[in-house]
Amino acid sequence: MNNHYNKDNNKNVGKNRCNNGKKSYTTTNDHKLGIKTTYAFIKNSIPFNFFHMVNNIYVTNKFKTNQWFSLNNKKEFGTNKEKPNFLTNYKIIKHPDKLESEDCCLNDQGFIAVADGVGSWIKYGINPRKYPEKFLQLLQKKINENENIQIEELLNYAYINNDKEGSTTICLIIFNKNDNTVSTANIGDSQFLIIRNNQIIYRSKPQQYEFNFPYQLGSNAVSKPNDADIAHIEVKKNDIIVVGTDGLWDNLYDSQILTIVKENNFATLSEKIANEAFSYSKMKRWMSPFIKSYNKEFKCHKTGGKMDDITVSCAMVC
Repeated sequence: MNNHYNKDNNKNVGKNRCNNGKKSYTTTNDHKLGIKTTYAFIKNSIPFNFFHMVNNIYVTNKFKTNQWFSLNNKKEFGTNKEKPNFLTNYKIIKHPDKLESEDCCLNDQGFIAVADGVGSWIKYGINPRKYPEKFLQLLQKKINENENIQIEELLNYAYINNDKEGSTTICLIIFNKNDNTVSTANIGDSQFLIIRNNQIIYRSKPQQYEFNFPYQLGSNAVSKPNDADIAHIEVKKNDIIVVGTDGLWDNLYDSQILTIVKENNFATLSEKIANEAFSYSKMKRWMSPFIKSYNKEFKCHKTGGKMDDITVSCAMVC
């Protein structure tokens, strides 16, 4: 895989300065992510750099509508006779201007994962859902074959065996029933919280090369599986894990998520959090986490939420 991203050469690419206080978000996606097209150039493969900045892409391709990806047969687990490692639920809300969500979600008895496909691939005739969809399918296949597989090996397997073009962030949580820990792997700006007794005891950190350019695995992306942030964390009964794509974290602060966890039953938790994030993403005068970082980066004074696909997957340790 050729790496076309050069931080020094691309330092100011795609940056948008304030326009006399007027809102002028950068909407181009043509700068940051290095990909290699296989369609227009056969002899000389030309890299395209594009910036996945504010993901307001209008989909014109004839993809199936409202077919967001999940490997789950049910939204709730824990009804089997054998006691599960997790009770889980999830909620996916697509960007209103898209025909389908580019987020993918996987919930299973011993692990949960979310992946956020990079929407800009659609400009090159590639369905941005296909890469994260295949990635999660490979994760599930391998962990079902060997439940004791190391999380680093699992990521690498899905990466080297994914034959789709595209790229994705990934946040993966595996429950280790032998020692009451979770193994976690994060690449990019999908993140997770672990909450105990209404307090956050662990929070993952987003991985970004620079503002709004997250680490991502892909057919010709810069990041590799060994760039993942790996952690092994002790958990206790009734701990709550909240996993989400950037559509969650760009619109809600941790304190808001904690309040939702305190005030709602677990059965509806993912739905409540996702719906709240979606509501705030539409607010014009909301000082969202995304716009707060945007203002700091570009010395601006804007307000507003960030419209995006939103995926939330919650787990409760049993």
